[in-house]
Amino acid sequence: MSVSEGTQLRVRSVLLLWIGLTAFGLCFGPGAVRGQEMPVPIEMQAALFSRIVQFDRNFEDRSREGLVVGVLFQPGFPASLAAKDEFSQTLPMADLTDGQGQLPEIVEIEWGGDPGASMEAAGVDLLYVAPLRGIDV
Repeated sequence: MSVSEGTQLRVRSVLLLWIGLTAFGLCFGPGAVRGQEMPVPIEMQAALFSRIVQFDRNFEDRSREGLVVGVLFQPGFPASLAAKDEFSQTLPMADLTDGQGQLPEIVEIEWGGDPGASMEAAGVDLLYVAPLRGIDV
């Protein structure tokens, strides 16, 4: 094998490797690894909260002292932060009130440590779970 044949072989190998990596990047690159969209829009999720509590016969009695809605989110996950913010802005327009007709208090709870203890300390009555990444709920 002459020097020029060896050089041509290396060039072809590098070219094929480059084409393969480019194809791999296009198929599995950052654009292909986008997170899933939530199947139900947040506006509808917030509206469902008021509909769901209508079926709880004890809801009015339990919420006479005020209604606390917890929003569990993951601070290091952008989709979770965006969902938390959007839900917190949308819930007051969702016609959800406590037993006295007052709007609920919204408490943001970060995932980490013991979220159950945080929810108990805040007196959470209803919980909205924003999208979480890498967590077995």
